Amino acid sequence: PAEEANHGTTQPSNAPLVDGIDTFTSLGLSPTLAAHLLTKMELKTPTAIQKSSVTQLLREDSDAFIQSETGSGKTLAYLLPLAQRIMALSERRDGGAEGSKGNIAVHRDSGLFAIILAPTRELCKQISVVLERLLGCAHWIVAGTVIGGEKKKSEKARLRKGLNILVATPGRLADHLDNTKVLDIRNVRWLVLDEGDR
Repeated sequence: PAEEANHGTTQPSNAPLVDGIDTFTSLGLSPTLAAHLLTKMELKTPTAIQKSSVTQLLREDSDAFIQSETGSGKTLAYLLPLAQRIMALSERRDGGAEGSKGNIAVHRDSGLFAIILAPTRELCKQISVVLERLLGCAHWIVAGTVIGGEKKKSEKARLRKGLNILVATPGRLADHLDNTKVLDIRNVRWLVLDEGDR
């Protein structure tokens, strides 16, 4: 019977040939992002919390409260829609993914679009690692951290060069908002409070 199942007719498709990609694209994620999750991050299927939150966060501009146990995939539940929305901004400017000079339209000088606040340095570092891996398929989007215990001077230099996504601890962010003129939050569209209860 298993051999018979393989003799069925298949419909032609222009979808990328990545096994399992439809489970991620069915959430509304782009084929680029879905293929990256499967091939580079080796994620086979979205978790329950990702299924319920990604679809909603991509569909509408609304606040969301995501609550789930540790290890359930909450970080990607908010990072995936964030990455996709900033990638979509890249494509909308100048009508296409390529800007007039052959560059991607969103780059580090485009400003800060998202701030992710987390209560501890350790959590900020964990989020940053996942975010950097995710942005491997959108290398023109620049992320960075400002966290207590690091040199403020090097953080200021990073902010001056330009970031699109900032991962920060509340105290250090407040410090930079008060004392760092180059930190411009006028373009921020998304604010994430990771472990918001803390």
